[in-house]
Amino acid sequence: MMYLMIAAGLVLLFVGGEALVRGSVSVARKLNISELVIGLTLVGFGTSVPELVTSLQAVGQGAVGISIGNVVGSNIANVMLVLAIAVILSPIIVHPNAIMRDGLVMVSATALLCGLLWFDQFNRISGFLLLVLLISYLVFSLVMDQRRQDATADMHREEGRLSMPSMVWD
Repeated sequence: MMYLMIAAGLVLLFVGGEALVRGSVSVARKLNISELVIGLTLVGFGTSVPELVTSLQAVGQGAVGISIGNVVGSNIANVMLVLAIAVILSPIIVHPNAIMRDGLVMVSATALLCGLLWFDQFNRISGFLLLVLLISYLVFSLVMDQRRQDATADMHREEGRLSMPSMVWD
């Protein structure tokens, strides 16, 4: 019975992941923004909700270490496992400036978290600061993506005009 439940869970995980990707691509095309920005926002937040719930429950029970470990472990797994396997299966073609910008933000956020933890300054004020920085970064990413004028931006605008019935979820 346990194996059947695990298999059913994996099937549901695959179906849910497929729906998330198709829906995200559809949203990106309808809004004429790049899939990279949708990945940073919609997919990023959608896949982080279970981690958020786990971390909030851990903090509520006084297990702060589990909350921090959840965040750090998830980021390591996303970079070194998920991204690595995706690149092994198919090369990822993204504008180099976007990777530099977003990669720099990721490294900076990691350094900021490490600094806050190292100097024991991880408190409510730093939480609000991190939230403001996240919102600022998301707004900046959306604005920069809309202003971009290159072949990739033209491709995304053209994709937004096309309707692919198998990719549109209304």
